[in-house]
Amino acid sequence: MTAKEVKTRLRAYRHIQSECDSLKRRIELKKADMNYLQAIVIDGVPRSRDISRSVESAVEHMDLLVREYVAMVNTCEEEEKRILDMIHTVSDPLGRTILTRHYINGIPLNWKIYDELGISCGTMFNYYNGAIREICKNWIELEY
Repeated sequence: MTAKEVKTRLRAYRHIQSECDSLKRRIELKKADMNYLQAIVIDGVPRSRDISRSVESAVEHMDLLVREYVAMVNTCEEEEKRILDMIHTVSDPLGRTILTRHYINGIPLNWKIYDELGISCGTMFNYYNGAIREICKNWIELEY
């Protein structure tokens, strides 16, 4: 894997995390909708068979959506774990810190990082590039 491919994969982390959070919110909303519809079906109020069937059909549909969302969340969480594993394979703690600040926390590679770490800009980029090279070198071991 090239350095460009590693950086692209690392950049995907925040998008994946956001997508995962969005899916979790959808799951909660669908579960609430399902509970509401199930309460309508079981509340004992007389209604036509068509309404009961349509409500039961909606509950089944929502249950299917929840299962699909759960599968998608699992996929997102697996990818998040792979990305975090990539960063954790870097042996140098400063390199890991720089990658974490940049890719996980979303801090640009600028004075905020190197000032916080008490190093020069050039030193920060040396650690950053070294960490990316180390991930490239270890890529074969990272594949699940």
